Amino acid sequence: MAETKIEYLFKNAYGYELKAIIEEWDSTTSAWVIVDISGFTTTDFKIKKPDDSIVLLSASFDTDGTDGVLVFTLPLDSTLFDQVGFYDWQAILANGNQFFPTAIRGFKVDDAL
Repeated sequence: MAETKIEYLFKNAYGYELKAIIEEWDSTTSAWVIVDISGFTTTDFKIKKPDDSIVLLSASFDTDGTDGVLVFTLPLDSTLFDQVGFYDWQAILANGNQFFPTAIRGFKVDDAL
């Protein structure tokens, strides 16, 4: 998973768009390639907060899924980033025949001035 670069994310942020681009390594071309995820019926982001609590967000396709992009926009009343510290996140894709968790990525949430 290649996520939108998360920089300068602050405590109690809202309206922020979490975006992941699902890719896989192609050993034939020795390059990362976009995965068509349009066939998956479950598309979630799993977030692990600094206190080890887990939040599951229902992500959606940015377009139709053929571009491999999942998004979730934090609502105005979001409490997701209510803790300062390190967070982990992972995209979870599933359908009747497949369960595909992506690599886990981390980022930090800081206090604003």
